[in-house]
Amino acid sequence: MNKFILILSLIVLLPVNAVAERVINGVKVLTKTEELVDTDHSAVLVIDMQNDWVSTEGRFSREDKSTPADPSKHKVTPTYEQQIRDLQPFLARARKEGLPIIYAEYIHNDKNGVPLVCATDLWCQRNHPETPFQKDGEWQGRTVSNIAPQKGDLVIHKVHGDAFYGTHLDNLLKERGIKSVLMTGTATGACVLYSSLGALDHGYYPVFITDCLDPFLPDWFDDPFPMVASKDVYKTWDEQHDKRAKNKDTPAAALQN
Repeated sequence: MNKFILILSLIVLLPVNAVAERVINGVKVLTKTEELVDTDHSAVLVIDMQNDWVSTEGRFSREDKSTPADPSKHKVTPTYEQQIRDLQPFLARARKEGLPIIYAEYIHNDKNGVPLVCATDLWCQRNHPETPFQKDGEWQGRTVSNIAPQKGDLVIHKVHGDAFYGTHLDNLLKERGIKSVLMTGTATGACVLYSSLGALDHGYYPVFITDCLDPFLPDWFDDPFPMVASKDVYKTWDEQHDKRAKNKDTPAAALQN
């Protein structure tokens, strides 16, 4: 009998990695920050941090647009400097925590220059009819070297604003048991927004990491989406480590007694 009681006690004291879901209208949902950014079921999505947008040698920042880009002269444009400074430690910490890091790169044309989307994209036609935009395989379409994908990271190419549309992103996340997608990148009011809506449509929780997004963050975004600064994510992860360490130590102590 005493052995049975001891076994029951150990089961109760064993570390539990499952999240504390709440039931709303009969559906289990995540509502708290510590649930939404839990390392057991979170992934980081980096949207469109490509040279064309972020580099001084990109199409929209290069002083002499009649000349080709010179990658050796690359610098981050002032608009994105602080975001890059915040993204670098965030990605490093996420990798340390074992989170999947997935880069989405917007590629408008295939390797032969044939439009993949702009031929039917009214925004591109209206605002930049003369611009070929990112071509598959070219430097302009790659993520800036300052936060380049590392070994083990994943890269997907998209031809629409939504990173889920027509890609295998959903499969990548489901295969890894992901529930929450930590949103970073550019443009917050366009491709980041569209990809967040795509995440919702596919049953994920998009969480906006505020300082890891471009500065064009609409005021109304904090209404439909959770907004968390990277420092608060670090704090939550540290607290989760402490809780799990305590839970892990407790059964061993009980056995010794």
